[in-house]
Amino acid sequence: MFKQRSSRRLLILAGILLVTLLMALPALAETTVILGELNGISNPSDEYQILVEAGGTVTVTLECTPDSTLDPALMVTGPEGVSGEDDDSDERDCDQGAGSYLIFDSPNGGVYTIIVSSYEIVYDDDPEDENANGFYQLTINGDFVFLGGSNAFADSRINNFRDKDIGAPVAIYLDPFEVFAVDTSNGKGIQVVSLSDEEIEAAGVPTDANLVLAEAVNPSTGKPIVVYRLTTGEFQLNTAYADGKAYIVLWDEDGVLVHLES
Repeated sequence: MFKQRSSRRLLILAGILLVTLLMALPALAETTVILGELNGISNPSDEYQILVEAGGTVTVTLECTPDSTLDPALMVTGPEGVSGEDDDSDERDCDQGAGSYLIFDSPNGGVYTIIVSSYEIVYDDDPEDENANGFYQLTINGDFVFLGGSNAFADSRINNFRDKDIGAPVAIYLDPFEVFAVDTSNGKGIQVVSLSDEEIEAAGVPTDANLVLAEAVNPSTGKPIVVYRLTTGEFQLNTAYADGKAYIVLWDEDGVLVHLES
């Protein structure tokens, strides 16, 4: 069943949904963070699939990122016709409304679909409203296996935007902080940067000029990879594709990432 905190919209439906179940899935405790972007007209929603074992519990949080105009709305569908939706339960405010939050239990296990959208699409049928557009952060916690979806890699890298990161020359992870250089000809990666929390804390936040935290080279392209700690407290990675095109990303301590290259 679904549970919400301070939710103003929760719908429990009965129906028939055919889903392939995997009952022997080993117990997992996992967190997946996905960053994406919606457009009310060209891309009004994104969908992600997770496989939940019998008896598993999953928490899903949908937030707008800083400066995003999106008014988030969240839906989840799963086996046995059960579905839930939420518009304004999350504590983090957005420019319009607030983030969305759902918790659900899966008594029998199965495949669930998480649908990321906006109030304007789900409730107001107004795709031209600016609040149907913007960046979001989707966080999934619990006992599940991430199967993929509209805008994600099947892992927890933070540089996982649609189009911008398909074929990216690096994969960036937090907790622990690691950077893998990617051979874009075959998608294989090799770890080239690893920094512990203690090392990052010891480096601190520079006050006079940006600080180089780590330097490496992508062995498949020969392009340098440089990781900075900025005077703002944010982190930045500069590298390039094999053809020399810049790949530059910036993220904060929460892993909210933006692309800076032109």
